[in-house]
Amino acid sequence: MRWMVLWLALVSGLAAAESDLLKVGKTPAEKLDEKVEKAKDNAQRALEKIKQKNKALTDTLYSLGEPPAPAAALPDPTAPDETFRQNFRTLLRGSSGGNKEALPPLPDVKLAAWVLKKDREPAVLLRIDGKIVLARTHEDITLIRGGQAVHLRIQDIGENGIRVLIQPHNELLTLH
Repeated sequence: MRWMVLWLALVSGLAAAESDLLKVGKTPAEKLDEKVEKAKDNAQRALEKIKQKNKALTDTLYSLGEPPAPAAALPDPTAPDETFRQNFRTLLRGSSGGNKEALPPLPDVKLAAWVLKKDREPAVLLRIDGKIVLARTHEDITLIRGGQAVHLRIQDIGENGIRVLIQPHNELLTLH
């Protein structure tokens, strides 16, 4: 009987202390949660201090009689200037319409020279509005005329001449 009483006392003592025996320490997740909470509290306190200092500085400036000047923003170096915007709007308006009056004037295209060799791709020298341009077959040349884009596509360079498609006019120009 004495053993039984001892046994019951031991079992009941273990049952009562079981929760204390299992809680050896905090899990890593619980430790991390505590650190995150501390960091949040520290950040919140730092923000409050900054707000208080900012308010104190603003109040001081107002007490001196002059409102604080707003910070000047630096200009955006990638922002297009007004001339570019106007030209771009003009290009967009001109490309959407099929109106013949809205088409830009045709460029002055003259054949300066062309080269045909067996081992090389044919090339052509064109004089476009007084400027010399080197081009090969299926290359595009883009010009801005009258505020609109004009595309010249070299379609063919052969022995009989050069064929150039001019867009948006849809004109095929053959040069000999």
